Amino acid sequence: MNRFLTILVPASIIILLLSCTRKAPEIYEYYWQLNMIKDTEKNRIYEKLSFFVNANDDDGFDDIEKLYLINNKEELFWEINPRTWHKVNVQGETWIGSNGVRMQNYSDIPGGEYRIVLEDISGEYDEETFLLTRLDVQKQKIVFPAPVIKNKRLFIKGNSPVYSLWIYDKKWNFIQPHFEVKQDGFDYQRVLARKQELADGFYYYIYIFDNSIKRGIISGPFYFFIE
Repeated sequence: MNRFLTILVPASIIILLLSCTRKAPEIYEYYWQLNMIKDTEKNRIYEKLSFFVNANDDDGFDDIEKLYLINNKEELFWEINPRTWHKVNVQGETWIGSNGVRMQNYSDIPGGEYRIVLEDISGEYDEETFLLTRLDVQKQKIVFPAPVIKNKRLFIKGNSPVYSLWIYDKKWNFIQPHFEVKQDGFDYQRVLARKQELADGFYYYIYIFDNSIKRGIISGPFYFFIE
């Protein structure tokens, strides 16, 4: 009987340990992009980096605790958490990340190798790396889109026939998905049709990707109040 117990007890401990094993989160895919911002509030032009990961955790998505962007050589470090990251679903896949990574002094974001680290609450993590390459860009030659409003209809002054419109409510909640603005203009009633509460006013940014410089071009925020 004693011999049986000495075999049984360790086996039960092993089973318990196996049942408590936590799995590391996974980065399925990642995406990054440099953006040039014309900030109408701060009257400043500067760079921001967007980066997102298609993330999963077999222990549950809520188990994911932090997302890091790190450049070891330049000693740069950004931490994104559930309070600050953007979470979007694209064709059934969950992506998390940020559109707001910038240098503290508004200088250009250095090129080089960056690490993306996805960490869960137990400290398990997954990691990917990418090389941020930079094209020389003359900022003074960038044509930033500008809004022109005629009869409550929005037109965009710029070099592209189509722009994206990012809408935010007064609490800076993004209203998904984005709208398109073509050469024939944009009717603001389309915004109200999506969310009537925006009749009290909303903020918006104008976006276009400039393939010649491999950067997104963003102007805003602008404010619109429907009288």
